[in-house]
Amino acid sequence: MKNKTSLFKILHGNLLYSLPGILFLWYATACEPQDEIISTDGSITLRFSADTVFFDTVFTTLGSVTKRLSVRNPSSNAVEISKVSLGQGGLSPYSIIINGVESDFWENISVLGGDSILVLAKVQIDPADENLPFIIQDSIIFETNGNVQDVKLVSWGQDARFFRGGLQTLPCDAVWDRQRPYVVYDSLFVPEGCQLTITEGTQVHMNPGAALFVTGSLKVEGSAENLVVFQGVRLEKRYEDVAGQWQGIYFLEGSKNNIIEHANIKNAIFGLYLGTPDTDDLPDVKVGYSVIQNMSFAGIQCFSADLYMYNSVVSNCARYTIAGLAGGNYTFHHNTLLNYQFDFLRDEPSNVFSDVFEASETNVFQEDLTLEMVNNIVWGSLEEELLFAPSGNNLFETTLSHNLIRTENQDFDVNNNILNQSPNIKGVPSEQIFALDTLSPAKDAGTVIIGINDDLEKKLRDVPPDIGALERKE
Repeated sequence: MKNKTSLFKILHGNLLYSLPGILFLWYATACEPQDEIISTDGSITLRFSADTVFFDTVFTTLGSVTKRLSVRNPSSNAVEISKVSLGQGGLSPYSIIINGVESDFWENISVLGGDSILVLAKVQIDPADENLPFIIQDSIIFETNGNVQDVKLVSWGQDARFFRGGLQTLPCDAVWDRQRPYVVYDSLFVPEGCQLTITEGTQVHMNPGAALFVTGSLKVEGSAENLVVFQGVRLEKRYEDVAGQWQGIYFLEGSKNNIIEHANIKNAIFGLYLGTPDTDDLPDVKVGYSVIQNMSFAGIQCFSADLYMYNSVVSNCARYTIAGLAGGNYTFHHNTLLNYQFDFLRDEPSNVFSDVFEASETNVFQEDLTLEMVNNIVWGSLEEELLFAPSGNNLFETTLSHNLIRTENQDFDVNNNILNQSPNIKGVPSEQIFALDTLSPAKDAGTVIIGINDDLEKKLRDVPPDIGALERKE
């Protein structure tokens, strides 16, 4: 009996002693939110915003943009991801960032019930000495409650010819071909008496701040099937039509005999910048069969320059499509100059010609100006898209014939010009389609120009031809 009593007291005492702890544990457990209680249930699997993370073509040695991957826990309870790793570990060209930390391996990452984490991925590819793009693959591996899941990482690498290390002077008679793209980190200079020739299909990629300076000559020899393309270094889809990614192509004083044909020059600050004053009126730059688009300042800006442009398009420039300032000699045949403002605001005409340019109160540049415009579309989102600003101090001679112009200047209503009738370009302006629709007033409204028998795409022109860079074909 004594032993029984003692045993009862012992058990009773222990029970009383442990009761507060038991109550505390019960209270703490009962009050813990369900989404914080970690479950080890093997049926719980993670869900991903994509099963494959794709990167657009990435130049070797030049890193990519950062891609995002959302990793969600669909359970009402929390889970612990015991391991996150790259399939190739430290040898992977990819890197991933979780919670601000970049690594190729993590352990014990908790995800609340119904919550998600963000994984950032990027890639930097080593050269492979190959002309054609090559594929680079890896995967992100997640281990949770005994389950192993993965998300693929896929990108295309592209070897290129790189120019870096400050302004570099190109050798005389340099020739660029299409075998590999050219990536210009800084700027390049074509010296006086030398020529850079760029053959059909060549891709030129310019880093932010990079420019091509020409005191000698530039020959761009694209074809209708294989354009020469100048653009920024970022190839991702979201950079496809973003202006201001590089400086532009600058023709400096002394430069002459420049020919640009079948080129697409896009996404710079200036497409072409001509500062080429001289004593003759021969074209220093000829531009044909080309598209200049998406400039954060001007498609073509000229100072006392001599320019001939035909069968070309200049489009979507924040200030000017064409600016001929401080005089010069300009001839435009069969061009389409379109400037809507779906990417920017603009309150001045896109096309401006003046015999004077005031750099400052004490620096005023002026020369005679002659301008010939035949068979051009000059259109945009403003009521006035063509402005002549003669000073009265110099020769200012203009000839306009068979153009379609958006303007408030009734002086242009001569020589078969068409005023303020929409050219009816196919599609919406943001698509940057330049072909004429069926009912365009520009159709068959041009005049025959000797030497121009085809259009931007090398299609034969009718007689009479359409106004603009593209001939409408039924």
